Formats: sequence, C-alpha cells, structure tokens
Amino acid sequence: MSGDDLLQGVFLTPRSVSDVGWKIVGGGDFNNDGKADLLFQHTDGSLAVWYMNGTTLAGSAFLNPANTGNTLYKAVATGDFNKDGKVDILFVSTTGTLAVWYMDGINLTSVGLFSPATIGAGWSVVGTGDFNNDGNLDIVFQHTDASLGVWYLRNSTSLLLAAMLNPPTTGDVNWRAVGTIDLNGDGKSDLLLQNEATRAIAVWYMNGPTLILGKMLNPSNPGGTWRVAAP
Repeated sequence: MSGDDLLQGVFLTPRSVSDVGWKIVGGGDFNNDGKADLLFQHTDGSLAVWYMNGTTLAGSAFLNPANTGNTLYKAVATGDFNKDGKVDILFVSTTGTLAVWYMDGINLTSVGLFSPATIGAGWSVVGTGDFNNDGNLDIVFQHTDASLGVWYLRNSTSLLLAAMLNPPTTGDVNWRAVGTIDLNGDGKSDLLLQNEATRAIAVWYMNGPTLILGKMLNPSNPGGTWRVAAP
C-alpha cells in the first residue's frame, strides 16, 4: 500500500497454511528484526508465529507456552501494553474476560488481568492504539449494533475512561472494524473496516477518537471471499 492506494497484491511464500485450523490473529515484530511477523492461533488453542522477511516465511515457532491452557481464550490483538518495546498479546474469553500475555519474543513472562475484568455483552475487540496520546496503549471495541468505543488505559491493564468514538457508529452493521493501523503515516491510529456483505474495505482516518475522513481503499474490494486478517 501507499496510504489507501494499492501498489501491488502478492501471495505470501508459502501461500497457505497446511492446516485450515490455523488462523491469523495479529501481527508484530516478535523477533525484533524490524520486520512484521504473523501470529496464528489454532482451533485447539495453540499459538505460533511466522517470522517473516517481507512476504516470505523465514522461520516459524510455537509460543512458549504453546497454549493458554484454556480453550475459552482467543487471541484478538497485539501491542506493547507494558511499554518494554516488545509485542504483547491480548486475549478475550467467550465470557468477555480480558487478559494480556506479556511477552519476551515468543516467551511468556507474565499474565495481566484487566480492571474491570470483562467487556459488556455484544462488544468485541477491534485493535489497539494510543487514541488519547498519553503514551499508553488503548483498546478499540465494536458492538454488534455497529457502535464503536475505546477503553483508555493506564498502567497497562487499568481502565482510565471508557468513551464512544466520534461518530459513535458506522451507521451500518455490515461495516465491521477489522483493525487499527496508521495508514496515512501521521503517527495516529486509524481504523480499517470491511463490509461483511460486499467485502469492500475502507479506512477511517482518525485524530484520536475523532473521525477526520472516511475513505474507500483504491481499489475498494479485494474480490471473492477475501477478508482482512491483520493490518
């Protein structure tokens, strides 16, 4: 991409996983080589990372431990929650309980629980980013009714303030936020959205929690049944 314009579309090498039970759940530089890697979770709860060199797989490894030990928990986002310069992993259980794995590369160092411990019914995690410019990672959520909200965090896992984005909804339940990314390079987190009915992809350019400009990507549709997996 160049901003919201497509430069080139390519398959990864290899172009598929050998087991369809593995799904991409996030991205980040897990081996600190300056290149984005891919985090996978299996339907059995196992977690693994593909170390990438651009679009080419350079190596792979299971996390340590390789499983949460509780299949209720699913990895939903990544980010540096404790500000140690390393990628951490955010989990949500089927009951809405939030937890973070503080990581040293692929090695778990400790687990953090959030206060409050759960999100409300109907809400799901979209992604992470610093939306109030206080240096702490925040969490963006979307409700099944298309509403969008943010948890401003302090001390890694403590809620400072819960607020709605501005505007507070996409206005169409088919538009689902699928990730946070700084697509225009202004140092601020934007929202990437995909329409579940048409597969069209759009971006909300944000100034903190406030929408500055909503725009379709160019081209706006990847075609077929492609879904955004990770920004």
